[in-house]
Amino acid sequence: GPCAKATNYYKSTDGKKNYYTLGTDKNGVCFFGRGLIQLTGKGNYEKYGEKIGVDLLNNGDLAMDPINSYKIASVYMRGRTFIYVTNPSAKFTTKHGSWTGLEAARRSVNGGTKEMDKINNAYNAWVTVLKESKAGAV
Repeated sequence: GPCAKATNYYKSTDGKKNYYTLGTDKNGVCFFGRGLIQLTGKGNYEKYGEKIGVDLLNNGDLAMDPINSYKIASVYMRGRTFIYVTNPSAKFTTKHGSWTGLEAARRSVNGGTKEMDKINNAYNAWVTVLKESKAGAV
């Protein structure tokens, strides 16, 4: 489990949510961000635990197991993120507005668009590289 410093951080209400108010697993550890996608909240531990067939509610640390973490990320991405990349007209809508394409994919992962310019630039660079390599392979 997390060290005392991390536990105190998750119990803090200093400008953020106290994760312990969301419940704890059988080890008394809150449902803070674990694994590749930083799975957070009791409801998500229950939902994704059921989807991958692992009891994350009783032992949240199982979300950090590399195989479980990969499975959680894969299920999450297929259900929430890839639809915005493969279908750029798909909409992601929240109380703050609607988005499509890569911005919607980014928002589906972390709720925001932090460093969106860097992400778009990297995406466009890879699209160019892949197009060039495909053209050169002909």
